Amino acid sequence: MAFWNRRRREKKEQEAAELAEQMRLAQEEFDRRRAQTQKTVSNEGTSLPEAFDDNELIPGDVAESKRLVTECCEAIREIEHQRELATIEYDKVSERLTDIQRIDEISGEAKDTLHDLSKRIMNLTRERNQYKNRSLTITDAQIRLLDPYEEVLGREVKKMYDAEMYQTSINGDIEKLDETKKIFTGSSVR
Repeated sequence: MAFWNRRRREKKEQEAAELAEQMRLAQEEFDRRRAQTQKTVSNEGTSLPEAFDDNELIPGDVAESKRLVTECCEAIREIEHQRELATIEYDKVSERLTDIQRIDEISGEAKDTLHDLSKRIMNLTRERNQYKNRSLTITDAQIRLLDPYEEVLGREVKKMYDAEMYQTSINGDIEKLDETKKIFTGSSVR
């Protein structure tokens, strides 16, 4: 019995030593990444949350150490995400600046043509926005003009709908006939 207890105790001690080593490695990795991140972040004028400044891994408290490592990993992921967003924004701004510089380098008639085209684009954009945002309501006066024809309009709308459905049906039948014709003409040629 004592032999098994000793083996169990040795196994627990070995697991504790391995866990302590893993925690030490995680702490070193965290410190290295925090130093890198602080260099990067300090260039941007921000700093890490204060919660991560003085925390150290406690080898005896596994749950707390895991929580701290998880929080640190999440903070690193968030900072990496922010860095990616900043890089994307920087690329967009650089691209626009390059375009502006190219436009400024244009001279003479080409610049006048470009200026006219940009005015046209702005006018078309403004007109499109006005068209999209317009009100599609019928005024009271228009409703009063249509009142005598209310029954006739209802019947005519139904006739138009039926005619549209009939035309759709005919077009479908024509497509099926064309497919059948292609099948027969393809097989008779062989």
